[in-house]
Amino acid sequence: MAFSVVFQGVKMKETNEFVMAIDTSNYTTSIAIVDYNQNIIKDERKTLRVKQGERGLRQSHALFQHLENLPLLIENALFDIDNKNIKAIAVSDRPRPAEGSYMPVFKAGLTIGSVIASSLSIPLFKFSH
Repeated sequence: MAFSVVFQGVKMKETNEFVMAIDTSNYTTSIAIVDYNQNIIKDERKTLRVKQGERGLRQSHALFQHLENLPLLIENALFDIDNKNIKAIAVSDRPRPAEGSYMPVFKAGLTIGSVIASSLSIPLFKFSH
């Protein structure tokens, strides 16, 4: 889906206004700041830790790591951006666009994204992975 269609209801100028995107759907916690022209202004990521010899992470361990990573990644992404210039939050909230599609790791990004959107009185857009 095109950026201009998805954020059609958000009034953005061509300069200094942004959308913050949050993804906690996999083994990387990700924050991006995107401008009106779909340019990625900031891209902050942190890979989740998997113990040596393990094949992966339990959802509860991945969720905990995402929650640990998000504050610093958001701080880094917003380092030189005025909060007033964030006009919307986009967040992955489920693995696929089907009713009942759910994985706990998505709750980290959805919760933090909801808090930011509510605090800044801006829209929250939810997407499947």
